[in-house]
Amino acid sequence: MLFRSEQALVKSPADLYALDKATLAALDRMGETSAQNLVDEMNARRTLPLPVFLTSLGIDDLGPTVAMALADHFHTLDALRAQPPATLAEIHGIGEVTAASIVEGLKQSSTVIDGLLQHVTIVAAKKVEDTGSPLFGKSVVFTGTMATLDRKSAQKRVQQKGGKTPSSVTA
Repeated sequence: MLFRSEQALVKSPADLYALDKATLAALDRMGETSAQNLVDEMNARRTLPLPVFLTSLGIDDLGPTVAMALADHFHTLDALRAQPPATLAEIHGIGEVTAASIVEGLKQSSTVIDGLLQHVTIVAAKKVEDTGSPLFGKSVVFTGTMATLDRKSAQKRVQQKGGKTPSSVTA
């Protein structure tokens, strides 16, 4: 946490977005340039894709792959927050235990979520249309080293074509 004269400046994640250059520059070992850089970085992250926001909450069983599946299915945070565990469990790759964990985690994080929503905008996930790509609806797992792309770039290309990129092979 950032402290100033024994007083915490950051008590919740939302407080990071309320920090200003003058407050930061007054901290020990923080100059004008560093303070401005931090403010600029926070301002650059005021618009977040739904999967990134979900992953950032640190909810058990809610990693990047599950966050992407939830965003693809529900498209908005409000729609996701309104769902019971049984509805989440119907999504491919999300079982009953994971669904219950996510719903409980969203409930427990509601104060943090509401605080963050005062400072950030969540971009709804775009529904991928079937463009006739042979990858649409297929799952592609990348293993090993690729000659021209890193793994994240390859996964992004598959997802743009309507494919899924799970982290491992499943039945």
